[in-house]
Amino acid sequence: MKEGVDVLIKGAVIITMDPRRGVFGKGSIAIDGDRIVAVGRSTEIDERYRGDVEIDGRRKIAIPGLVDAHTYQILLRSALSLRELAKHPIWMNVPDPFESMLTAEEARLSAELCCLNMMKMGTTCFAEAGGPHPDILGEVVERAGLRACITRSTMDAGELPENMRSSAEEALRGNLALVERWRRAGEVVSAGGSRSDS
Repeated sequence: MKEGVDVLIKGAVIITMDPRRGVFGKGSIAIDGDRIVAVGRSTEIDERYRGDVEIDGRRKIAIPGLVDAHTYQILLRSALSLRELAKHPIWMNVPDPFESMLTAEEARLSAELCCLNMMKMGTTCFAEAGGPHPDILGEVVERAGLRACITRSTMDAGELPENMRSSAEEALRGNLALVERWRRAGEVVSAGGSRSDS
């Protein structure tokens, strides 16, 4: 009798992260709850497992989750046109003015769009470079089921919008408080952050 799992993805090309970096030309993935319980050749996995939901993976590639090591979640779904990127320095022309105008609700919506875009592209973990509403971002990331390191935007130099400036003491206190609030077992953690516009 087959073992029941929540989801069985069948017939996909699977690229693994095992020590041999194995690739299955026709593989299956058994998922139960929030855990991958088996990965291997379809002939072996399909014989052993039955999914409550079975997904046809033919003509699809399954890869390990990607990691984005430097992103701004609040920033326009992490997407900018080449025209904006050409304006140097970019952070003074796009992120700083944009972030300074965001309300808490707008920051939440922007973070939700970013997380959705990341999931669509296969990114499951990211390091946030610092934003104006890190706690809101942390809550969104938790609900999305992603993993992240969030930071507080701390800047005291350069031509900044007034509401984005903080003294070194305020920045340190704010970072320590953020780290303490997110110091718990889970998929979202915090680290001290600093940015310089000078």
